[in-house]
Amino acid sequence: MKSEREGFFIEVALGIPLARLLSYRVPDYLRAGIEAGKRVLVPLGKRTVTGYVVGSDARPEGLEIKDILEILDDEPLFTPHHLAFYRWISDYYFFPLGGVIKTAHPASIDITSRQVFSLSEKGRSSPLAGRDSAAAKVMTALAGEKEISIAVLQRLTGSKVPPGLLAQLELPFVSIPGNHDSREMMRAVFPHAFALRAGPLNQTIQIRELDLVLLDSSVHGKPHGELEAPTLQWLEKALAASPDRPALLFLHHPPFRAGIWHMDRQNLLNAAELALLVRRHPRVQLIASGHVHRAALTMFAGVQTTICPALNHAVDLDLAQLRQPSFKVEPPSFHRHSWFAGEGFGSVVTHQVPIGQYDGPHPFFGPDGKLL
Repeated sequence: MKSEREGFFIEVALGIPLARLLSYRVPDYLRAGIEAGKRVLVPLGKRTVTGYVVGSDARPEGLEIKDILEILDDEPLFTPHHLAFYRWISDYYFFPLGGVIKTAHPASIDITSRQVFSLSEKGRSSPLAGRDSAAAKVMTALAGEKEISIAVLQRLTGSKVPPGLLAQLELPFVSIPGNHDSREMMRAVFPHAFALRAGPLNQTIQIRELDLVLLDSSVHGKPHGELEAPTLQWLEKALAASPDRPALLFLHHPPFRAGIWHMDRQNLLNAAELALLVRRHPRVQLIASGHVHRAALTMFAGVQTTICPALNHAVDLDLAQLRQPSFKVEPPSFHRHSWFAGEGFGSVVTHQVPIGQYDGPHPFFGPDGKLL
C-alpha cells in the first residue's frame, strides 16, 4: 500500500456482478489495519457492500473517491499467492475477480448476509464449567444473543477471539482438481490430507456412516481426463477397506457421453476401467462429476451418475452438432446430494439448487388450514 498527499487509496474487488475494480480512500483512523487480502465494508450507491482489498491505487483523476467504512478482518483471508491464482481464474473464465474470491471463501459474503455466529442447541445446553477462560467468554457472549458478528463478539469479550475457537463453525469443504488446475498449486493452497504424497490428489472423507471418495482425473496440460494407474490401485484398496459403508465417488471428468460433441471427446477416456472397478464394489451409490458445465444424469456401471450444473457460463446444449463450441449465460446453480440411511446401502437423492435471491418461500395454506 502507498500513501500520497491527497490520501491513501486502495483497489477493491466486490463480490457482485461487476467486472472492474473500484477505488476507495482509507481514512486515517483505519490505515493501520488495511492490508491486501482483507474484507472491507464500502458504500456503493445507496447500498453498503463487502469488498476485498486486492492492492493499492493512485487517486483517479477527476473523480470523487468515497471512503471505506470498516475493515472486517483482523488477518487477511488470502495471500498474494492465492490472489495470483484468483486473478488467473478471473482472466481465464471472464469472471469478475470479486466473484472468484467470494466463491473461494464461502464465509466471506456481502453485508446483507454478513458472517455471524450463534450457538446450536447442543452448544446452549453445554455447561461452561471446565472450559478455558477464552472459550467461556465466547460461550457467554453467544449465549446472550441470537446472532452475533465477529466484531461485536470481540468487543463483548474484550479481546481478540482465538481463530481456533471459531474454526469449527466454518463451512467445511474439500476440493478435487479439474482440467485447468495445477496439482502443485492445489497442494500448496488447500490444506487437505491427500492420500498420496505425490501425483494424483485423491482422498477419502468419512462422514458418519458415509464415505466420500474424491478422485483426481486431471491430465497435466490436457482438457480430457484419465484415472492414472496409482489412482485406480488406490481406489480399489479404498473401496475394499470398508465394504459395508456406502460410498459416493466424485471426480471432475464424466465417465459417460453427454451428447455434446466437443465435450464428449474430452471426458474420462478410461471410463471402462472405472466401470469394472465400480461393479466389483456395490457400496458405490453415486458417481458425481463436472467439466461439461451443464447438468446431466444417467446410469453408469449400474450406478446413478451426474454432471453438476455450472456456477458461471453453461455449455450450449447442441446435441446435433449444429454449431461451433459455444457457451450460454444461464442462471448458476449447484447439486446437493442427500444420502438417506435405509435398506442395504441407503439411497441418494440429488437436488438442483439455483444460486441467487428469489421470492419466497410462501406458505401453501393459510391460518385456517385452507389452500391459498
